[in-house]
Amino acid sequence: MQHHGTKILLKVKFYAYIILAVLAIVIFPVLAIIDAVDDRTLLALISFSLGGIIVLLLEDHASTFRKAFIPGADAYKQIGNEINKASQIWMLSYTSVMWINGDTFGEEFKKVFSSGGDNRILVYNPESEEYKNSLLHQIVDGPLNNPYRAENAAMMKRNFLQHLLHLTELSDVRVKAIDRMPSWNLLIFNPMDRARTHIFVILKTYATNGFRDPHIFSLTPHDGLVFEMFLSDFSKMWADAKEKDENHWTSLLHTTQ
Repeated sequence: MQHHGTKILLKVKFYAYIILAVLAIVIFPVLAIIDAVDDRTLLALISFSLGGIIVLLLEDHASTFRKAFIPGADAYKQIGNEINKASQIWMLSYTSVMWINGDTFGEEFKKVFSSGGDNRILVYNPESEEYKNSLLHQIVDGPLNNPYRAENAAMMKRNFLQHLLHLTELSDVRVKAIDRMPSWNLLIFNPMDRARTHIFVILKTYATNGFRDPHIFSLTPHDGLVFEMFLSDFSKMWADAKEKDENHWTSLLHTTQ
């Protein structure tokens, strides 16, 4: 009951700010002509109104994320259920190694990626400077110019390239690489079937000892603008990303020392 009352209050506040802003904008020419209120006061009123709308919108988005958060064990259980029901998967992941080569869901992902459908994987571009810097910061032993650190980074890059070559063997998945990776990863199940679309946002926070366990959020079309934002972001990144073939990754692997 309290939650319902809070929701009504937010709506009342939201519409009040809209009305205030609209009135200020509509009556501005009249008030300016008759010199009833100076321009600075009117501009302050409009700024206050629009600022209030933005605050309420941000509060609404924060509430969506609070409700969407899933504890670790439950999150992976939900992901497993979605994989088993999925006919199409879009993935945004630093390397996708954990998902596709991991013991938990590896075989399930490979099954979907070999069963038809417009499946897509977005990964870090192993040729980008940002990827190189990310590797060095994940390997936290010693200073950045430590030769052992560079050697470990090269080994991780070779493993990643070998993984990309394995992905080319899967019959029904396209892989593209992006130069800049956001701080969140995505698993999008059935993205073209809106009634069944389910997005998992995997938020990774950087720690001094590497990456902490991720926070996972579950979004469906009922989550409105936040859901649409992540779905749209994936599509935009996919459109801008680079698609490389098996020959390219093979050549890069041979030149990586």
